[in-house]
Amino acid sequence: MNDPSAANVAQVVVHGVNRRTAEGKIFMPAFGDGYSDDDIAAVANYVTARFGAKGAQLTGKDVADLRKQATQQPNSKESPNG
Repeated sequence: MNDPSAANVAQVVVHGVNRRTAEGKIFMPAFGDGYSDDDIAAVANYVTARFGAKGAQLTGKDVADLRKQATQQPNSKESPNG
């Protein structure tokens, strides 16, 4: 919430979260296929303004760039030996 770029919030909205922690499971479905880049930027900006220290100014182009970065990163679940 306190990320001034709102990139983390946008990534969570686009890709969702499915993690286990010591306190239990954290889950939020992905909404990336259901909303435009501008919609996701608006949500991320609202969340950081409402719940963070300072509101972000993320744009639809920023979200599009975040989506591209995610598709270019190697899948961390695969073993290095294939």
